[in-house]
Amino acid sequence: MPDRFVAFARISQAIPSQLPMWLLAAFLASFFQASSLIAQYSPEHPTVVQMVERGVSYLEKTEAIASGEFKDGGAIIVGYTVYKVRGDDQHPLVKKGIETALHTASILGTQAQANEHKITYVACVSALLLCDVDPDKYRDQITRIRDWLVAVQKPHGGFSYLTTPAGDTSQVQYAMLAMWAMNEAGVPAPVDTVERALGWLRRFQNQDGGWGYQPSEMQAFTTTKSLATAGLGALMIGGDTLRLYGQRQKKRVDDLVPSALKLVVEKKKEQGPQGVSLSKDDLQPTIDRGVAWQNGNPATPSLQNRDWYTYWRYSQERYESFLEIVRNKQEKSPGWYNQGVEELRKLQDESGAWGSKHADHAPNQVATSFAVLFLIRSTQKAIGELSEGMLFGGYGLPKDTSSMRQVGDKVVGNSSASSIDDLLKMMEEDDPKASSEENLLDNLRLAADPKTRRAQLARLSRILSSNDVLNSENYLKRRVASRLLSQADDLDFVPAMIYALGDPDRIVSKYADDGLRLVSRRLDNILPEDASEGQKKAAIEEWKKWYLSLRPDYIFLEP
Repeated sequence: MPDRFVAFARISQAIPSQLPMWLLAAFLASFFQASSLIAQYSPEHPTVVQMVERGVSYLEKTEAIASGEFKDGGAIIVGYTVYKVRGDDQHPLVKKGIETALHTASILGTQAQANEHKITYVACVSALLLCDVDPDKYRDQITRIRDWLVAVQKPHGGFSYLTTPAGDTSQVQYAMLAMWAMNEAGVPAPVDTVERALGWLRRFQNQDGGWGYQPSEMQAFTTTKSLATAGLGALMIGGDTLRLYGQRQKKRVDDLVPSALKLVVEKKKEQGPQGVSLSKDDLQPTIDRGVAWQNGNPATPSLQNRDWYTYWRYSQERYESFLEIVRNKQEKSPGWYNQGVEELRKLQDESGAWGSKHADHAPNQVATSFAVLFLIRSTQKAIGELSEGMLFGGYGLPKDTSSMRQVGDKVVGNSSASSIDDLLKMMEEDDPKASSEENLLDNLRLAADPKTRRAQLARLSRILSSNDVLNSENYLKRRVASRLLSQADDLDFVPAMIYALGDPDRIVSKYADDGLRLVSRRLDNILPEDASEGQKKAAIEEWKKWYLSLRPDYIFLEP
């Protein structure tokens, strides 16, 4: 029975039997209308988008964690979160995360790792970030992390602190997630390592269906919400790493779309790893007991001092995403996600952070990262990444003042830049060569790869929104950025183009207007090239109103 009907059944018991029929009808209408609205959350919902933007903005404005047990892991998690949202590997927080991850990989197996109490956690999140950003570039470091995890796995199959004999359910979860990510990135996870970890999880599941902290033959630990979620998620992650659930053909369920139009997403057939001795039937009883415990204990962890709330929410999104694989079905707006969004809305503070209102165990930067990763459905995105695609048209830049040309993603001719990314780096670093006429290229093109292209667009957006954007000396740089960004055809980059409408350089403003008309399909709404300041301001307000009609929770920040 859907959650809202269960809630209604409970509430209806408290309604006086003498309540007038008209009032009862009004109550029923308002209840189901509210329930229906709540049930529509997804990562693309304007409310969720705004929550995520406020959270990431908080991360971008906050100092890094200076010391303590979350210092290195925190920098990596923050970088991973920002990369998931911005898609920009040149973002300062992403670069800091990558730098920390690479350092972590370099000290594994050396004496230096002894100073890192949470080295297992840090190594695992390092793998997540490096696999996501560029698995080819960082293949050596990813392989080193994998081999180190294999070496430090406990004899019983679990993972834990290096000096702790017993396995740790939380760390087993992160080790399995890292193995899965590496496996997806083309660095195979050893079958024996995964199967031994699955054996540990099956062996130390409590009789009630959950998991405790550091169970052993000598000591059992009481089931907790966060660790029960971690253990069950780890079990299904390991099963998917071994390809026990086939090729992940997933039927995506959209509550508002007729059944005849349900979307079926299929991945191309691929062969599973060799030497697997387990089957999905071996794991199913453990999964069934774990799901039964989850269903029987739906309450969130109590929000008390030093709670693990955001850690649990991130684990929950992971567990639910892999449960979708096991059940061969994805929902666009599941009840658990809607409930989480509503709760996180109440717990986000004025700065955009999570952690202050409920005294999270993790620092605010880490708590905020966990919350954002939940909201964007980061695990589901990773699972579905190979089936995602984008259609690209021409991203040509009409000839302006240069005879430069581009072959593939490379610039050829007399330009100072050898690639689009090279040009972007020059622009970001205020290299004088980036502001020369030669870089107004003929038929300049953004990357066709969706991930790379989005990262380039994010960098262009930052260039147009930077403090020196109105510096007339950089008008050529802004022209290139505005012209390329005008090809985005993506709502996420509309605010930057609206901002660029007010640029004193008429060409920059014209390119921004072109981009806005393209994304809105309002092709007849042309801003004159010789527009006055009053006309520009009126156009900016009009475009803001249009954007807010689509994303009503967005907040435009004044320059």
